[in-house]
Amino acid sequence: MKKLMLSLVLIFLLPLSTFRVYSYYEDINVNTITDGNNIVIISQEMKSEDGSLVPTGAILGVGDVEEITFNYTIFVQSGLEMDYSINDIMINGELVSTDLEDLFNFEFDAQTLEYTTVQTDLLEEGQDGFFVEVTVTLSMEFPTEEQFYLIAGQELSFGITFEGTENQNIQ
Repeated sequence: MKKLMLSLVLIFLLPLSTFRVYSYYEDINVNTITDGNNIVIISQEMKSEDGSLVPTGAILGVGDVEEITFNYTIFVQSGLEMDYSINDIMINGELVSTDLEDLFNFEFDAQTLEYTTVQTDLLEEGQDGFFVEVTVTLSMEFPTEEQFYLIAGQELSFGITFEGTENQNIQ
């Protein structure tokens, strides 16, 4: 009888623990904003397949684009709101000056995708919250001749900071 009870307990616990480990494995690769981790910083480099960014309204050549779109999916714990900002705009690994920084326009669009629970720690309960897809669209103003020579053909990179703040809505 002892063996039967032990077997039944193991049969019940094995799938449950396997599911929890699998959920944790899937969720550790998700960018999360929680009470304990309220800042996520992503470094983004433009790649050649993104195209060559040219000023809005310029005549487009082969491989030229006026906008480049970047998509990020972030999990936000319930009770928190997410703010985002661009920082550390660099050309060839060096921070750009304010006048060059003003050439680049970043537009944000955030969409809430789904409410779910994410397993952020194997031994603790999952976090309830929602996924947000943030679309960042990068465009550029017309540079002066001096600015053009500084940025033409160079590699652009920037950082995006996603920060969780307490939800101020009264419920």
